Amino acid sequence: MNKKFAYLIGVLHDAHIINKKSNSQYGFEIEQKNKKYAEFLSTFFSQLFKIEKPKLELRERSWGNYWRIRIYSKKIFEEIVQYDFTKIIKSQSKQIKKEMIRGFYDAEGSVSSDEVRMFNKNTKLLETLHDILSTEFNLRLGKIVVSKDDVYQLPIYAKNDKNKFMKIFKPIHPDKFKIFS
Repeated sequence: MNKKFAYLIGVLHDAHIINKKSNSQYGFEIEQKNKKYAEFLSTFFSQLFKIEKPKLELRERSWGNYWRIRIYSKKIFEEIVQYDFTKIIKSQSKQIKKEMIRGFYDAEGSVSSDEVRMFNKNTKLLETLHDILSTEFNLRLGKIVVSKDDVYQLPIYAKNDKNKFMKIFKPIHPDKFKIFS
């Protein structure tokens, strides 16, 4: 697995997976509030899979606007879904783990002056990240707790550890990068 593909595996934890065998639709939809990051992901997919750049679609919701990126390809779908993040991350090199975590954080993380957090409904995945971040990257982390609606969070509270996380993983997402740059 190369670094770009590892990053993508992390990012896709925030994607809607489309697997409609009845009408042969296979692919992913990614929704992002930040247009620059949505444009980055569209270009990223295009370059990684040598496909036409996926178009961005502006969508409106009661909570605000967001950008949707749609990638429909059975070939890409089959290439990606064979990877189980929680299982494969354990056996990867530290550099690949770093890219997978960076992608996951860019998609499922948040940053504020108080803490860095990663969210997911899968507690096993967050426990795996907790173990890797604490043992291999020497970060002190908070306990995994329920955030809301059966979504759990993995927090990093200590200022030194937040700064260390941001320095190691260097988020690409503009909203997460600018707070610590």
